[in-house]
Amino acid sequence: MLGTKNLVLYTIVLFLCVNCSSDSSSGTEDPNTEIPDSSPEFTSLSKNSANFGETISIEGTNLDASENYIIKLDDTELTITEILSNEIKFEVPENAISGNISITFNGTSKVIGELLISLEFTGISKDYIEPGEEIEIYGTNINTTFDYSISINAVEANVKSITTSSFVLEFPLQASSGDILVSFNSTTLNASILSIKKVFEGNVLLSTQEEVDNFGNEGYTDITGWLGIGPEDTIPTDEIENVEKLVHIRNVETGVNILHNSALKNLHGLENLSYSGFLWFQVSDCASLTSLTELQIVFADIQSLIISRNENLEDLEGLNNIGTKVGSLFIIENDNLNNIEALSVDTPMFRTGFLQN
Repeated sequence: MLGTKNLVLYTIVLFLCVNCSSDSSSGTEDPNTEIPDSSPEFTSLSKNSANFGETISIEGTNLDASENYIIKLDDTELTITEILSNEIKFEVPENAISGNISITFNGTSKVIGELLISLEFTGISKDYIEPGEEIEIYGTNINTTFDYSISINAVEANVKSITTSSFVLEFPLQASSGDILVSFNSTTLNASILSIKKVFEGNVLLSTQEEVDNFGNEGYTDITGWLGIGPEDTIPTDEIENVEKLVHIRNVETGVNILHNSALKNLHGLENLSYSGFLWFQVSDCASLTSLTELQIVFADIQSLIISRNENLEDLEGLNNIGTKVGSLFIIENDNLNNIEALSVDTPMFRTGFLQN
């Protein structure tokens, strides 16, 4: 028989065992407890426009590198380059065109968004045309299904044909020189600059920056007389700082004078001036001018070429294209001129000439 003490101890142990069993039973999981969802979720593209060869991503959560994902641009399967827990990277193939990016996983497909293949312009068939003349603009990634609006100075072009690599177009007769703008899908790109022939009859003198800019904005390409840039008198002025707006000028029949412009630092804007039959071409008393490199003129059949008193002019690059029928060349009092290599090769003998610095 159990003693009183043993009986009490036995009762306590039995009580504890029953309670432990009850606690264990009550510890089962609540059937209403939410189990975290580990299935992948695809949310968005890392960017909505790209170019050939560029790597972009589909972003998401719970992505697994051991799983099989298929990414397509419309019907074209793309190459996956890397799978991370929060993104899947893929490469835009050569010759791709804009379309929808979709991903397929476990037999289910989802469209993530539209990818616009970036349109790039690579050139133009000619940058100086007669009014109404047809031109072709070259580019890459041109989507032929888009609606394009092409204009110059708000004048719409007649788009005659579109391929994946070019636009063929024609501007109406009233169109003037300017930037060709191509608009599509709420995007506007600058395709090229175009000069459309427009003739100014007579001589032109531009004495202020406002006059330079206003004349340039008119889009004149040809001047039948001479072009003067600088003050009417011989007193140097800082009125003109640049001639960038004159970029459409191609031909000046008589001559060019760039005189007494103390603030003019370069000739950017005159790089398209190409007519070679000047009677004279003179750049003098332009104290801030350091270079002539913008000049692309083939100087031929010219009576007089004068570069003088430009105290900061450092070299003669831009005079490389002196022809064989130049009457006289005067390079005088350009204090910092230390390089005349532009004249050292194939420079003709002049009827008269003077070089002094």
